[in-house]
Amino acid sequence: MLAKYKSNRRFGREIAKGLIKYCFEEIELNELTAYVRVANFGSIKILEGEMQYKEKVYSKKGSFVEKKYKLKKERWLQQQV
Repeated sequence: MLAKYKSNRRFGREIAKGLIKYCFEEIELNELTAYVRVANFGSIKILEGEMQYKEKVYSKKGSFVEKKYKLKKERWLQQQV
């Protein structure tokens, strides 16, 4: 069963879109921030399609570099039109 979902490349993007919508519409957040390890190419591709890249940062939780992304509710609403 997992192999079926693994072959569907849009699965992660659909989850991300749903989480973003939930955060803005249900929780009523005004801005989202996401961090992803630079080696996580699949997640980077998803975030680049949904959010704005800001900067590379050194993780305080470990010895690795992450990319930081942000999305403001106003921009997200504009993208929904």
